[in-house]
Amino acid sequence: MKNKYLDKALSAIVGIFILIALFPIALFGLLIVEFQHLSWLLMAAGPVFSIFIYLLIALESLVLLWITIGIVRSLFKQKQSIDTLFSHLLGRLEPLESPLVPNWNSKIKWFLSKDNDAYAFSTGTSSPSVVVSQGLWDALDDEQRKAVLYHEYYHLQSKDGIKQKLMQALSEAIPVSQLRFLQKHYSTLTEIKADANSIEAMKGDRFSLGGAMLAAYNVHLDAVSNWSDSLDERIEFLSRGKLPKQKLGLWIKVGVSPTVALAFLIAQGVALWCHY
Repeated sequence: MKNKYLDKALSAIVGIFILIALFPIALFGLLIVEFQHLSWLLMAAGPVFSIFIYLLIALESLVLLWITIGIVRSLFKQKQSIDTLFSHLLGRLEPLESPLVPNWNSKIKWFLSKDNDAYAFSTGTSSPSVVVSQGLWDALDDEQRKAVLYHEYYHLQSKDGIKQKLMQALSEAIPVSQLRFLQKHYSTLTEIKADANSIEAMKGDRFSLGGAMLAAYNVHLDAVSNWSDSLDERIEFLSRGKLPKQKLGLWIKVGVSPTVALAFLIAQGVALWCHY
């Protein structure tokens, strides 16, 4: 099922976002060094020669503040969305008591939502949960139900939720179109990876998961709009084993840019520190 390529692609994207996350940290470290350098300049050369570093510190502080506010705002919006979702489901959830539920992790709580729409999702890290709607559950046979449950289980096992939250926060705080596209591509690949793991748990049975997708689609299109963007790619993977194509130029551009920026900040900080 091309799991090796999936693992490499997912790891590469995580690596790029780690580099991007290091950028504001490195910028904060550079500001500390520049403040120390500023105090040295004030004593050695007077305030007139310190105007440039004043402007530089002000600009870098604004950039850092802008990124920080963007990250906090995005995380807050995501939390609000989750709270809104569960307030909508409040009173509709009941334990999913079925012999089909995987018992591989006792910490996971499985719920059935009394809702006629078709959906299934996983959420949480310290208190992981999986929710399946009554509409979807009733539309599936036992094999399809198992395939869906395995799919959601592997999302939790891979910590996909927390990774995507952090990636979304970074991509919204740093408004670069390539970054948002890469985050969306990562989301698609995680769905395909969960599909591949589900198929493996189903001993190679692709049809049950594919049937579950079609059943969800037929029950209510709007209810599955959260994953409909990746539906074509997932069906292509299930039917032909093909993964979404990605332009090499985009990978190079998105990967090299934060590396160069990070290296520049570190070099600037080291140069100032040595001069100080």
